[in-house]
Amino acid sequence: MKQKILVVARVYLPGERAGGPVRSIANMVASLYGKLQFHILCGDRDRGDKGSYDGLPLNEWVELGNARACYLTPEGRFIRIAEVLHEDYDVVYLNSFFDPEFSILPLILRKFFGRRASRWILAPRGEFSEGALGIKAAKKRAFILFSKMAGLHKGVIWHASTLHEVRDIERIMGRGLEIRVATNLAAPDDGEIERGCLAAKRPGELRIVSISRITRKKNLHFAINLLRDVDARVTFDIFGPIADEQYWEQCVVAIRDLPPNINVTYRGVLAHEQVGEVFSSYDVFLFPTLGENFGHACIEALRSGCVLLVSDQTPWLELEANRVGWALSLDNYEKFQEALRTLAAFGSHEMQSMRDSCRAYASEKLSEINSLQPWEALFSGSHRETLGS
Repeated sequence: MKQKILVVARVYLPGERAGGPVRSIANMVASLYGKLQFHILCGDRDRGDKGSYDGLPLNEWVELGNARACYLTPEGRFIRIAEVLHEDYDVVYLNSFFDPEFSILPLILRKFFGRRASRWILAPRGEFSEGALGIKAAKKRAFILFSKMAGLHKGVIWHASTLHEVRDIERIMGRGLEIRVATNLAAPDDGEIERGCLAAKRPGELRIVSISRITRKKNLHFAINLLRDVDARVTFDIFGPIADEQYWEQCVVAIRDLPPNINVTYRGVLAHEQVGEVFSSYDVFLFPTLGENFGHACIEALRSGCVLLVSDQTPWLELEANRVGWALSLDNYEKFQEALRTLAAFGSHEMQSMRDSCRAYASEKLSEINSLQPWEALFSGSHRETLGS
């Protein structure tokens, strides 16, 4: 009989504005549904929406692709979460450390009232990176202290996507924890990505793209300011939901101050199936994020032949050695600009060579990333050695 896994997350499909965590859960379900039985307990709307998804039954279990899902409305959510946790599951899998309803509440119920599932797993999803913790830092530090004093996470298994995230978890929650590493699964490589319209690359021109949620953590303002001293004709197109209006206004002010050779345009929100085609229409994905535990957009860009120029706060660190981009310290502003100037000077031949390298590297990495064995061990409890020690 398949193990029953209760996945608890604020946003699930068809939501698209919550970024990487939604893709991580969706890819996990798509890859493991033949081995495990997934039930998704989630909210009834996408991030930032004021109303429920259209056409989906609410507050009841429905079949959705390879899983069953229950979309909870805000009214009565506490009671419904408590009811579901009292049902018979082998594993409860939480997808945030700080979410009050979809992580903290279940853990409080577990601690003070007891719940049937014997195995509880928590994936912080990059929330413990230094950049992420720097946003609303006082509030986050206060809850971390409270959770330790209350023993809220006692007996919880921690899911880290990388060894770097293991170190983040240990830095915040202490050593001696049971931490399992299972790299976030990427979407299966199901053939050739549809290519966008891409004109020949000319020296002195550069097409840059940003595809991510617009928040302080994604660091778009830094990316915009990088372009001030790039002496080339630059097109910089921005895609993604505006999750922080105040931060976006700061970005708009910075855009207005750019010189006339830099053309920046906000293009709105993409459906997930459009992402690969859009990436293939640009030379470079500029992503100076403050912290990612995986970076689904990075693998999508590489698969599409789009060079990466990212911070060193993602797992994608071996870019320059593989001629697919750069992973640079955010303290080294000049290195980012130097990389942009290098790409701007390329003609079609040099650019095509890097594009081919990107696709080959992505294919190689996908075979490593999409190993199911660590995930099976995570949920089953086999190989019980503690990685955090």
